[in-house]
Amino acid sequence: MSASPSLLSSFSPTAESEIESRIKLSEIDASMKVPAILFMISAAVWLMIGTVFAIIAAIKATTPHFLGEIEWLTFGRARTAHLNAMVFGWANNVIFAVAPWIMARLCRTRIRHVNILLTAGVFWNIAITIGIFGILAGHMNGVEWLEIPAYATPLIAISYAMIGVWCIIAFRWRQSHHVYVSQWYILAAFFWLPWLYIVAQIMLVFSPTRGVVQALTNWWFAHNVLGLWLTPIGLGPLITSFQKS
Repeated sequence: MSASPSLLSSFSPTAESEIESRIKLSEIDASMKVPAILFMISAAVWLMIGTVFAIIAAIKATTPHFLGEIEWLTFGRARTAHLNAMVFGWANNVIFAVAPWIMARLCRTRIRHVNILLTAGVFWNIAITIGIFGILAGHMNGVEWLEIPAYATPLIAISYAMIGVWCIIAFRWRQSHHVYVSQWYILAAFFWLPWLYIVAQIMLVFSPTRGVVQALTNWWFAHNVLGLWLTPIGLGPLITSFQKS
């Protein structure tokens, strides 16, 4: 009787390919571990902070004298701090943890230049912290979704751009044979948001337009953040769940 074939040689080509694919994906996951932990911990912290401000605002809506002696916690400041902590602090940190990981997995390439993501994450959370303190101190702008004071916004824009550049780098060095729909959604979102944010800051904060143009620009920014940032960045992971990784 001939000798039994080895365990490895007993695998079919398909099985061997599946094993290699799983090994590569585990390496990609390991390379994304530190940035993902940074963003997810930051998101959890901002979720708790935003929830505290939401509770304060909710109580003050029915009991106006609650914490009435604290100027920093008036209803307008607490509610605005809540919205910005949830949108920019919680939601965007989650996006920055999930979107690059999905991009790396679909590109079949390990995370390159991890320091770009880590630096962007640190800058981002410092900027949001400065912005929330600015809102509580009464330095907010009277523009929907752009209430963070102007002195914190350049750092926010730089962080956005750095993470967007990283996604482009990952896509450029992809090793997959085709491009997934999820990648187009994620890439498009990271192209659109810096453009939306920078143009809105220039036209509404740093060099404000007047009259109807100001209202139209505010509407353009607020609605396109939903349509060109949160929607495609949410569709990317959703579509990925129906794709073969």
